Amino acid sequence: MSALMGLLLLASVKKDNHLTSLELFEPTYSGTRYVSVMSRERFDFLLNCLRFDDKSTRDERKERHKITASKAYEVKRCNTSDSALVSLIMGGNITDTPAMKRGRLLEYTKKEIKIQDYSFYQASEALTLNYYNPTGYKYVRQVFEDALPHLRTLAKWYEKTDAAPGFTAESFEILKKKYLATKTKIICTLIIDEMAILQQFIWNGKKTEGLVDYGVGSAENDKIASQAFVMMLVSLKDNWKLPLANFFVNGITAEYKAI
Repeated sequence: MSALMGLLLLASVKKDNHLTSLELFEPTYSGTRYVSVMSRERFDFLLNCLRFDDKSTRDERKERHKITASKAYEVKRCNTSDSALVSLIMGGNITDTPAMKRGRLLEYTKKEIKIQDYSFYQASEALTLNYYNPTGYKYVRQVFEDALPHLRTLAKWYEKTDAAPGFTAESFEILKKKYLATKTKIICTLIIDEMAILQQFIWNGKKTEGLVDYGVGSAENDKIASQAFVMMLVSLKDNWKLPLANFFVNGITAEYKAI
């Protein structure tokens, strides 16, 4: 119906009801709402089907060249000049290239991967990949059809660690396990730093957040925090770092840092 309306509008604009074949498939005359033209392939297809001197092969040619208006619309929507892609959309056969073979192998592989439950190793790898390259993580998850955990799942795993202001109990447990595993002294240095944070006062559904908090709750202070004060333990012998504590502050003096 839109194509018919487009033809009527085109005829009225040109003030001529005799439209040439060039005008029928020339995209220059096509509108955005009422498409008044058709693809060159569809135009040739219709001409072949309307040949009255070859009625006996009309059905056969219809089966062999199934070019429809919807396929032509898909080509237009893709906005591509890639002949291989256009041929594929139109239902044609294209050369089997190495890239296509790799694509089919990837298609087969990703359909086989359906992970419902994640082991500790898989969860660790997912968290590490998302930490180093969030964009790459989203791409891999999309390619393998959601085989990797959703970002909300990663957030829930992070939430299992109590990262509220104050000293982190999990960090001291890890430090204890490191010592028991080696039975040697762990030589470290303590690094302290502060970073600016977005100043806002919010209610997360359970408690208020955003106020100054030294690890005993924000009820004792009604100032909005402007910085996060962080303590981190860095090993001098091995290659690891361990965050020990964080506090929400609104400016901290050198005397307090020295304490």
